[in-house]
Amino acid sequence: MMPLVYKDFYQTRKVLIYCLVIWAIFLGLAMINTSEGGMGLIYSAGIIITNTMLTRILYNEERYQGTYFMKILPLKSSLIVTSKFVVGLILSAGSSLLVGLAASIICKMGLHGLTTQDAIASTLVSFTFTLIFSGFFVKLYFTYGYAKVAQYMVLVTIGVVIILSTIEAILKELAARTGAITALNQPYWLVVPPLIGLITYTLCWRSALKSFR
Repeated sequence: MMPLVYKDFYQTRKVLIYCLVIWAIFLGLAMINTSEGGMGLIYSAGIIITNTMLTRILYNEERYQGTYFMKILPLKSSLIVTSKFVVGLILSAGSSLLVGLAASIICKMGLHGLTTQDAIASTLVSFTFTLIFSGFFVKLYFTYGYAKVAQYMVLVTIGVVIILSTIEAILKELAARTGAITALNQPYWLVVPPLIGLITYTLCWRSALKSFR
């Protein structure tokens, strides 16, 4: 399976350089922007990097008939699907680490009032967001193909943002009503978002396996 993963990253190695440039630009904009929207730019960079890399990888598969060629080879369907989800997982983790690095830089510079815990939380929240995004992206690819999934991803992105924003609003509302603000600020709550992301990603993977077969 790992050769399939390596193939995807090797074919898009030049795109990765562009993604790092995007990250640097958004970091600079976040430093200049002193409002609360500054961190929103950092989160945006994470999803843009993931989306750019995944789009290029899946576009190459469609253009050069890579998936169809692999089906001819003595490879299990589950192996082909799982390799793409491994790629999505790596991209989500990598882009989230870049978000965390940007948050740490901003924290060290004393901007936006960020603390070390905020930087860690930014990394984990970004991981959750990009993981859910990647899961739906790859699942829709194996269900409908690249041509259709490229049209759907705008709606999927908006949907993921709405869902995560709703969950955050509900948690804050519950915390305000129950007086649990202090509890929600405890470090152990940081594992909740990535856990939700991993569960969603696993469900997308299982659904993609059924669709591809």
